[in-house]
Amino acid sequence: MLHVDTPYWSSLFDAFADFQILFCDPAGALIALGHTIPFSWAGTIEDLSLTINEVMERAVDVYHNRRAPTSLSALAALVSPERQRQGLSSEILRAMCSLAAGHGMCSLVAPVRPTLKNLYPLTPIERYARWKRDDGAPFDP
Repeated sequence: MLHVDTPYWSSLFDAFADFQILFCDPAGALIALGHTIPFSWAGTIEDLSLTINEVMERAVDVYHNRRAPTSLSALAALVSPERQRQGLSSEILRAMCSLAAGHGMCSLVAPVRPTLKNLYPLTPIERYARWKRDDGAPFDP
């Protein structure tokens, strides 16, 4: 179970249940999931939320004030360990895009963390993000 330190996380499963994605195997076992939430975004970098809490606050505000959300935010994409490296992460992202389009939203915002950053916990993210491989490509895959 994913733990996120936000007072709004439980709203995903009641107010925003239609925006959660579950992938099951033929026997019905859960193999992957995607958590998303609809929110209002002006479409500019300056208007992006900086934290999950901020995105969720915007979503709850839109929901309670009965306004139409403009965008969908990915919050998590999880694949069970035994099913990883089978392309399910890409399928979750495609499902998120379809979900946004199906609800008439103009954008899917998908914040991601660098894959290898956890191996360098003492390095500030600003420095880590500038690391390059010998061929000039970003260090982080």
